[in-house]
Amino acid sequence: MYKVSIIIPVYNVEKYLRQCLDSVVNQTLEDIEIILVDDGSTDESPKICDEYDLKDNRIKVIHKKNEGLGKAYNTGLDIAQGEYIGFVESDDFAELTMFEDLYNFAKHYDADIVKSDWYDYFSAPDERNEKSNNFKNCPVNKLVNIKTAPQILTIQASVWSALYRRKFLNTNGLRFLNTEGASYQDTSFAFKTTCLAEKFVLVPKRYIHYRKDNEYSSSNSQDKALAICKEYKEIDKFLDTYPEIKVIASPYKWLNQYNGYLWTLRRISHNLYTAFVENFSETFKKAYSKNLLGKEFFAGIKRKKFDLLLNDKQKFVEKLNKNYKKKIQKAKRKKFIMTILRKFSCYLVNTKQEKSKMETIFVWIMNHATQQYTLLGALSTEQELEIDKIINKINDNGGHVSRQSFDQNYSLNTQLNSLGDVTKDYQFVPANELIKGMQFINL
Repeated sequence: MYKVSIIIPVYNVEKYLRQCLDSVVNQTLEDIEIILVDDGSTDESPKICDEYDLKDNRIKVIHKKNEGLGKAYNTGLDIAQGEYIGFVESDDFAELTMFEDLYNFAKHYDADIVKSDWYDYFSAPDERNEKSNNFKNCPVNKLVNIKTAPQILTIQASVWSALYRRKFLNTNGLRFLNTEGASYQDTSFAFKTTCLAEKFVLVPKRYIHYRKDNEYSSSNSQDKALAICKEYKEIDKFLDTYPEIKVIASPYKWLNQYNGYLWTLRRISHNLYTAFVENFSETFKKAYSKNLLGKEFFAGIKRKKFDLLLNDKQKFVEKLNKNYKKKIQKAKRKKFIMTILRKFSCYLVNTKQEKSKMETIFVWIMNHATQQYTLLGALSTEQELEIDKIINKINDNGGHVSRQSFDQNYSLNTQLNSLGDVTKDYQFVPANELIKGMQFINL
């Protein structure tokens, strides 16, 4: 028996697959089984799977027709032989000590489930890992369950950051829903496993780099839009089977469902809004009228938004759209600011402690560079002069940079253009925003 079976569902991820597989085959825990489930990929992913299979006898490859993420996970679970089960999404990658560390935690606590924190990973415009406290208000490094710490039910599903005891899964008949697509299939699985685990441990260390390059992508598929509804119907069915668990878990289930539906509205295209909001509103009207929601639910939501959902769906959608647009603009703004800050930070080594000077430098750069260097092609004489102005401004404020080093390290013409039309929206950035950015990257 292997210590850990790692199941990796694969579908059209040729761009990221090697990075993912390298992070798994090179784990410090060598006693692992790696199950690659190719779910009918139409790119080079199947060939990459077979290539790795030939190089490592711990790898098993299954090629099957496309049936969705849930079915792919279950296909791997049905043949897994490990004492514990781990999942890795094929566009993510893991720290090399992940499975050794989590296995040792699982054995130390004799845990049914051990779950770690993770990084939000972005590969563009600059590679970065963002930390967020995904276990806020939850006890860590100790055995818990929903009786002693019911708030663990609100943690993001994130099955790819955990280990599950295989015997625990099989004894309780725990599997993923066999629905098509790759949206929300871990929602009911994560909720049910958390409810049934007698020994659950949270580890605050981060191991998985969870790729979020497409965080604002939208879906035009009605199946995907309704996938989350199917997951919560499955959870309702499960809770009806376990009345004692339902008393504890139901308020947290409603909170998760409400937030999950809000998140879905941010991901689907507007032509699907009407039907989804109608279902959203009716579901929570019924729950509210039957007093099913509980104090835990209302403590975790904004009541005014909830009242709009129940009583004025059109205004609810208008407000949601307005807030979402603000979030997108804020994200673009942050992305642009951080890109500029990173690119110029190498010229300001000697001024790191002089924030007033840095503020002057960055405000000047943002004011001028965003207007001057968004065109493709060779630099004009005017642009050459502007570069000289930037260099002089940096040096006047305590920096040390020559034109040669500037040209070697920073191609304004190309790199600013890679930001797309974001630069058109923000030709001036307030100084306080720049200071926040500098603090963010510890300048």
